[in-house]
Amino acid sequence: MSLVNVVSIEIRPERTRTYEALVHRVAEAAQKRKDSAEWAAHQVTAGPRGRYHFVMEAPDWATLGSREQVPELVGRLLGESEGASVFEKIEECETSAATTICRLRADLSRLPTQGAAPRLFTSVTLFEARAGGQDAVEELFRKSAQALEKLGESRRFLTFQTVVGNLRQYYTVMPLDGLGELDGRLPSQLLQDAFGAEGVLVYRNGIDAILRSEREISRVRPELSNAPWVPDLSARIAAATKARAAAAGAPAGGGRH
Repeated sequence: MSLVNVVSIEIRPERTRTYEALVHRVAEAAQKRKDSAEWAAHQVTAGPRGRYHFVMEAPDWATLGSREQVPELVGRLLGESEGASVFEKIEECETSAATTICRLRADLSRLPTQGAAPRLFTSVTLFEARAGGQDAVEELFRKSAQALEKLGESRRFLTFQTVVGNLRQYYTVMPLDGLGELDGRLPSQLLQDAFGAEGVLVYRNGIDAILRSEREISRVRPELSNAPWVPDLSARIAAATKARAAAAGAPAGGGRH
């Protein structure tokens, strides 16, 4: 069982710079030590303002239960005195914090290729099933993954089911290098094109079984994270920023005079 522990934080908008600087100190200390405590930081860019998600993976409950709590981790990385001060200042920036634990449902996903590099953005959609509606919602995810494969589309997504939190809640997570990857057939059209009338019925039943849904788009913040992929993703972000700046500074007409 693959588990994901997500700590969702909302901060005061006017404390954004302070908050990020404090978290960066913790992440930088972990990166320098190549610490075994790994996490990925995501900042919501389309969704509630001031929301961050810190995502930690674990292969099983025993591994998850053996990990330090956040105050202990900060204290170990920065030293007891400095760590306590930094954690207190971090908490002063926050307005709310919540922890959700989910398990990966590979059977309801179209998994990324093995060894795929981390992506720059993530589109996350929350689905809450109605009582008795989970089978129909799961079939919607399962058939959507099959439709993408059948039609040869490049899009991939992971489905997670909540195991600590709202137990009728699912998340679909689509890694992206750019928002243009969201272009393409909508789920209803995707299922119809792949499976005809059966796909239309799967879509209708699935939508009827959903109590609510909500989408966020976030960008990965490597400087607030600790993982082996941080240097590579940081370099890719720097290269993309440089390319955009060069394009913005290019003369009209493609440089012709």
